[in-house]
Amino acid sequence: MTPEIKEMKKVRKSLTETVKKLPETSLVQAGLPFKEKGTTPEEKYECCHESKESAVLNSMEDTIFVKGFDPSLARDDIKTALRTHFGTCGKVTRVYVPTECKTGATIGYAFVDMRSSSVEKALKLSGSSLGGWNLEVMMAKDRSEFYNLTNFRGCERCFVIILNRVVARFNVTRGGRIIPTKFKVEP
Repeated sequence: MTPEIKEMKKVRKSLTETVKKLPETSLVQAGLPFKEKGTTPEEKYECCHESKESAVLNSMEDTIFVKGFDPSLARDDIKTALRTHFGTCGKVTRVYVPTECKTGATIGYAFVDMRSSSVEKALKLSGSSLGGWNLEVMMAKDRSEFYNLTNFRGCERCFVIILNRVVARFNVTRGGRIIPTKFKVEP
């Protein structure tokens, strides 16, 4: 092989490597993140169960369940509207609007904590209108959604968070002890 052919092969190899690096170089120069082939981007989202407002363990008697509001509104707009609507009955201590973790879309219901004296007044708002939508209001303890989100798979973190809360609720209500029941056995 002649020296000129060897030199041409080296130049060709060098140019091939340079062309392969062009997308990376262009993105880096533009200040954009570079994703290599074969890697998956890490999804960043807020799990709806990671918020402080979802972590209430013992407010069964003071929590109402609300559905029937406009689910297309933003979560903060729904919270503000519910706080204002139920604020006419008394002190609202918490409003929790569960969302689909990865999309941020509301699930269609909310939990509102009231002072004990205000709960009965709030329950009377069932059938009232909020932004042209009729609300359905009831005690949260009578709904399965209060204990876990039914028909809601959630993200990878939801299951662990909900399980930890179930264990914590068990510890709060029974002191973490399993009390054996004595059965009378008939001969």
